[in-house]
Amino acid sequence: MSDPRDTPGQPPQQWWPGQPRQQGPGQQPQQQPWPPQSWPPQQQQPWPPPQQTFPVGPPPPPGRKPGKHRVRNAIILSVSGVVVLIIGISAALSSASGGKTHPAASHSVKVIKLPGNGSASFSPQPAQSAQPAKPPVPAYTIAQRQAIDSAKSYLQSEPGFSKLGLIDQLHSKYGEGFSKKLAVFAVNHIKVNWRQQAVYSARNYMKNEPGWSCSGLIQQLDSPYGEQFTPAQAEYAARAVGLC
Repeated sequence: MSDPRDTPGQPPQQWWPGQPRQQGPGQQPQQQPWPPQSWPPQQQQPWPPPQQTFPVGPPPPPGRKPGKHRVRNAIILSVSGVVVLIIGISAALSSASGGKTHPAASHSVKVIKLPGNGSASFSPQPAQSAQPAKPPVPAYTIAQRQAIDSAKSYLQSEPGFSKLGLIDQLHSKYGEGFSKKLAVFAVNHIKVNWRQQAVYSARNYMKNEPGWSCSGLIQQLDSPYGEQFTPAQAEYAARAVGLC
């Protein structure tokens, strides 16, 4: 870089910023600033450098107070825990008492104290026992119903029939004259203790025709020409009346 103030006719002198210039004849030397400034000038940084602070976590939303919802959630959780505990105790007491409910206990009201000045009340509902389903009533025809009524009438008025003897009585033309199918249907659809019927028959024999032995009465009761009881029913009846 040449100095514009070089003397004409002389070779230009090299000059760089920050170096003193050579003055020509008759020129006053220029004072250079001290300390010399660097080129280009640099901006001075403050010392010590300022410390930067960074926020920790997201800032709370505007208009909300941190911590308010935590208190409310804690109160709700505590109330829910107390209610669940009371319901569990009520269920345990109900199962321990065998599922029976008392009229006085069904109308009781329990009050629960909540945190602060609040309270809640509820009425425990008694457990309802399931009612057993009633068996459906069988639908019989008129002929079947008549045969059943006739069989019941014989057993009430003249006790001492065996199962086969009652079927023969209902089917016989000298008896009721029902068909064999209706007679069997009627006897199979009534509830009878045939061993007790054998005892009734043994007592009738001993009352009307006294003088029976143990084996003779058993044979008369289980004979196909007699009462047609089974051998076990006949032996039970003979022992029941004291012959064996």
